[in-house]
Amino acid sequence: MKKLIYSAILLATVSIFSACSKDEAEDTLNTANAGSFVFTTDNATTTVTADSAYFDSRYNTIKAFKGGSAMIVEINLAADTVGLYTLGGLNAVSYLNGTSLYVANAGAVTISAITSTKTTGVFSSTSTSGTLSGTFTNIDVK
Repeated sequence: MKKLIYSAILLATVSIFSACSKDEAEDTLNTANAGSFVFTTDNATTTVTADSAYFDSRYNTIKAFKGGSAMIVEINLAADTVGLYTLGGLNAVSYLNGTSLYVANAGAVTISAITSTKTTGVFSSTSTSGTLSGTFTNIDVK
């Protein structure tokens, strides 16, 4: 009987400590990396440097974040190869700043380098509400 009680106490203790440990399978898509993503809006002379950015290879999408989700730039592309992507169709640039949404209606994205782990390029876009342009250098591919 003592063995059963000790086994139950041991099982309960192990369960408590394992339930309180940090999950190893956390979503790491929004984590910062060694690369940089810098953008300007409305021909501003001040640039914004994103806190984190990545290329999501599942959707050919670049996402950059500043202040958590306070500012988000999203670039959708038709492919994940080096080249010039004219905006329209599958190629799109959007920017969310608080509750203001910018969706480009003209412009281009150039991917100048892409590997299985990093990508680099530039973008420039316009819409009826202004302009958005920038660079991304060695951002993670996930």
